[in-house]
Amino acid sequence: MASCAPADDHRVPVWAPVGLYFLLVGPLWKALAMLGWGIGVVSMIDQFLRPWLIGQAVQIPVLFLVFSVLGGLALYGLIGLFVGPVLVSLLITAIQIYREEYHNAETGTPASPATPS
Repeated sequence: MASCAPADDHRVPVWAPVGLYFLLVGPLWKALAMLGWGIGVVSMIDQFLRPWLIGQAVQIPVLFLVFSVLGGLALYGLIGLFVGPVLVSLLITAIQIYREEYHNAETGTPASPATPS
């Protein structure tokens, strides 16, 4: 559960000061509601939905996306969050091109239907 902590979440600067303000000035229930909403809903949903949504947008399987983000982060630092998925996308595209060009040529099936000219 510690890995799901919102410490590195970029939305913390939005809901945390509001929660602290309510804690100092407003009723306690408003502060607890704001901090609970920020930690329990906003950050957690972002942690679990972001890989699924990004994986759908770039058509990378979620497992490849998670490993590419973690590997990119480990190898390249913060910029690796973007470089890792880009490199995996390029690899998947290269494999698809190879299959279309060379695998289909060996089996004798056309890569695309013939277009009349």
